[in-house]
Amino acid sequence: MYQFARYLHAVDGTRSWSEIEPLFDAAFDTEATFVTADGEVDLAHWKRMAHGLVDRRTVISDFQLTTRDGESAMYSLTLTAPGEEPVRLVATARFREGRVLRVEPADPTQYAELYSQNT
Repeated sequence: MYQFARYLHAVDGTRSWSEIEPLFDAAFDTEATFVTADGEVDLAHWKRMAHGLVDRRTVISDFQLTTRDGESAMYSLTLTAPGEEPVRLVATARFREGRVLRVEPADPTQYAELYSQNT
């Protein structure tokens, strides 16, 4: 879970993808999946979306992680892209060996929009 928090805190609108990518890779299991309103997205596709967010100088702020048990946690964060209204996201993350294995958002439509706008 530490690597996930480290990655999210690094997305501050000032860093390049080459700085963020190793943190992303450390945070997510190679078999990670992400639930959206349009279905599940695999890690390669989600990584492309994350790259798009970083390239747009998006800032992740107000990150909070509440452990539910040793394998899952609820988290919330605010995404702010330049020139856009901030978006508050809430999700449950399941972990395997400290890395995110699955993300299930409270509102899957937000994750579908996030994915479609940044890929």
